[in-house]
Amino acid sequence: MKRLLAFSFVAASLSACAAVTNVVDVAALAAAVDAGLSKTNGWTLSGLGKYADDSSLLFNAQADSLVSVDYGAPILAVRAYVRCSSTSPLRMMCVFDDRTGAEVGRFDACATAAAKEWQAVRLAGDPVATRIRLQTTSGSSGNWGVGALSVITADPVVAPSALAVVRTNATACVLKWVNGANTVSNRLDTFRVEKGAGEAVLLATDFDGFDATGKGNPVPSTGKLPEIDPALSGVNVYAPANTSGICQTGTTRELGIVRHAGLADYSGVTLSLVAKRYSGDNAQTIVAYERTNGGTNAVATLVLTDEFADYAVNLSSVPGGAAILIGYYTTKSNRRVLIDSLSIIRTAADRVTRVDSRFIPAAPGPMRFSTKRQVDLAPSADYRFEVCAQNGDGILSAAISTGAWLPPNDPGVMIMLQ
Repeated sequence: MKRLLAFSFVAASLSACAAVTNVVDVAALAAAVDAGLSKTNGWTLSGLGKYADDSSLLFNAQADSLVSVDYGAPILAVRAYVRCSSTSPLRMMCVFDDRTGAEVGRFDACATAAAKEWQAVRLAGDPVATRIRLQTTSGSSGNWGVGALSVITADPVVAPSALAVVRTNATACVLKWVNGANTVSNRLDTFRVEKGAGEAVLLATDFDGFDATGKGNPVPSTGKLPEIDPALSGVNVYAPANTSGICQTGTTRELGIVRHAGLADYSGVTLSLVAKRYSGDNAQTIVAYERTNGGTNAVATLVLTDEFADYAVNLSSVPGGAAILIGYYTTKSNRRVLIDSLSIIRTAADRVTRVDSRFIPAAPGPMRFSTKRQVDLAPSADYRFEVCAQNGDGILSAAISTGAWLPPNDPGVMIMLQ
């Protein structure tokens, strides 16, 4: 994938989006480096120096890095006024998603050594980064300088509020809510609740989308997994050679994880895996969750065997909203994991089934929507409704429900229509 694009093209393509250009005070960052500080204005500086002739930041070793603030909105692109003392194509400055560690873009070596030039990078990755890390890579001699920097983010979308059911009868109801800023349309989801129906399967995949039959090497699928659920993603995940329906995390040279974006409430939730270790690799693998400060906590350490076996991890201790990391490790010691299937299940007395999902164009003032003749509601059944906002870039906000905020497929406050 070619990540580096001419800025004129990036600017033109972004102009069609609702985007915000966040100009970074590089001079303040350089002054902080000069003063020996590692943090300033929410940015983290590690190993950086300062060019003597101006207020540019100096990256002169592979470990040097600059971590941004969390913008709280998807980062679409990064624009910088850079220079590099080497023209080698191996000399790059990479952009990483600081939450997952995945590379999402890169600045290529400058055309002329030590000459300043503007470069712009449109970021890749799913989920989209909201906090990034700039870090140089080795491969040739040379160092990088950054004299100006802008982080371009998507126009934020604000969740709706005041969702309520204002009128009901046997088979229909009227919903009312208030839209937040930048809302172009709303997604309305309707869920039916079956009392006493047993377990609720929140996610299940057997990785049918992974197929490397007849190929001699693993097929990479970093950053994307089969479209089972938008909350599921991967970092350095592969389809092993001569297999079908198997997901491999990492290689002998790189670590890999399967990541779930998280649930608002983990009470009664279990992660189930059918997995084994790569033959000869370390048997231990970790299931962890991401803390709000960017660190991780282990939930369970699994001891895998050379044959596929069932593993269950109780996630009830995980804080609401935290992402789950499967196959997590920080050291490269042959930690490959082969996963045949994965599911996330909530043990509950009720089962929640999505029966309708639709987009409704936003209008000025409070929104009203009648389910009559549009959603097939059964008499004397329990239902829950969720509404989220969508902006001009197609980005969805968090959802609100007829009660407290709960993500899709979680048991919530039900409305009895009668």
